[in-house]
Amino acid sequence: MCSARMRVVQCISKSEIPVPMPKIGLFAPAMKSPHSAGFRLSGVISACPQGTIHHIKKVTHQSDSTAAPAGQEWPAWLEKPSGERVTLSGNLSIGRTASNQLVVEDQRVSRRHAIIHAQGGEYWLVDLGSRNGTSVGERRVSQPVRLRDGDRINICSFVFTFHEPGAKRAGESFTQAAMLTRAEIVTVPCWLMIGDIVGSTALVQTLPPDQLAMLVGKWFQSCRTLIEQTGGSVNKYLGDGFLAFWRERSTEPALLAKTLASVRQLQLQASPSFRFVLHRGDVFFDGAVPSGEENLSGPAVTFVFRMEKLGASLQKGCLLSGPAISALKDLLQVQPAGEHSVSGFSGQFEFFTPEW
Repeated sequence: MCSARMRVVQCISKSEIPVPMPKIGLFAPAMKSPHSAGFRLSGVISACPQGTIHHIKKVTHQSDSTAAPAGQEWPAWLEKPSGERVTLSGNLSIGRTASNQLVVEDQRVSRRHAIIHAQGGEYWLVDLGSRNGTSVGERRVSQPVRLRDGDRINICSFVFTFHEPGAKRAGESFTQAAMLTRAEIVTVPCWLMIGDIVGSTALVQTLPPDQLAMLVGKWFQSCRTLIEQTGGSVNKYLGDGFLAFWRERSTEPALLAKTLASVRQLQLQASPSFRFVLHRGDVFFDGAVPSGEENLSGPAVTFVFRMEKLGASLQKGCLLSGPAISALKDLLQVQPAGEHSVSGFSGQFEFFTPEW
């Protein structure tokens, strides 16, 4: 049996409620918009002899509104074989270094091994290109996988069981609460980026599962790091792609130009091949979730998803919208990509590609 023990303290992360979103990529199911909010971890976890699991982050809880209703528990948790729990209501990073929320001190575990990403009222497991991999049951994770009640997550010799028996009830109660507080929706100017792996079908057919998992996971991690370095956030993992955003009022155009250049450098590494698009527009932020979260929606969000499809049809590695260029014109050299119609929107729209 496990001998070492740990105490899990309060932490802040993210969770969300279901809101339909477009889908992209080979692996993408119907996706939903995410939000950001606080949550709490509590309880005790055991560690096996091969390594010690412990939790060192301590952040003050955001507000009482993030707590579960009286007499109820949060609808999801990880369980050790001993029956001890790590409660989930948002993102949880797992890895060997102290920067993770759940630290696993074992040399076989990568420094940034995996993340459980809360999105749309669901929990998705993302391997971050770990050397020894992450699996759900017998299947190695090669792209984000939705976790379902009873799934067994294997990280080296450590096995966690995911539980979410109250998912349906929680979703219904969150939706009802959102309907009662729709007046909380505000409009915020944002930068929106979508990145998507090109030729994912061929990758699946030609690469061994472990090599595919490492390739895709490292790409996700690299993109996430570049985005967060300039104040952005990955809002949604989309199978073989992602949606990220920056609030315009807190992000200088020069930072976006820097991000574009960094993503371009990553693109030049050639594997995996991917494209990205950037748009700027007003985004609806809905704080109606009981935990005070923000739900991204509105025409600008729909537009950037349609832009990604246009970029694919034009075979452009990077596509920038007119509103994005109007703020970046003094920072980037671009060339016109023509005027094009966008499905669901009337009229023609100008698009551009950078002159790298």
